Amino acid sequence: MSEKESTRSFPHDKKSLMKDSSYFYYPEIINFKDMDIKMQSSEEDEQQFQSYFDTLTMPHKNKIPADGTSEIKYTFDENKYLQEITSYINKTYSQHYSQGKYQATDTIIDAGWGEGFCLGNIIKYCKRYGKKDGNNKADLLKIIHYAIIQFYIHDTANKE
Repeated sequence: MSEKESTRSFPHDKKSLMKDSSYFYYPEIINFKDMDIKMQSSEEDEQQFQSYFDTLTMPHKNKIPADGTSEIKYTFDENKYLQEITSYINKTYSQHYSQGKYQATDTIIDAGWGEGFCLGNIIKYCKRYGKKDGNNKADLLKIIHYAIIQFYIHDTANKE
């Protein structure tokens, strides 16, 4: 067998394909027709796999318009969740955390403990998710909020 030949065969059924994620590639990077390995399978098998692969990746193609004139069609409703996150963060500014001139987080960041505080809280809420009040969505919102605060700390420290 030459270097370009391979004994790897591709699964032909959906169940096998879903079990082994190594079969999923970015179609923009790898074109099965141009691969320089020779698969030991029939041409019909290769066409069946390529057809199934195209079906899997098709919903994700062309989501961002090339001309920038139309809206992005989000696959995972990211726009909805970003609005929900923004709403959650806005509500924290009317809660007891911000009743004084400075939030406690401001003081913690000013003292130089901001990164540890944010990362510690992210870990805390990640570990708590699913345990306190079940799969509490508020825990996920807190994780994201602390991550956003950490973006601020990072960018401020790195003057980006």
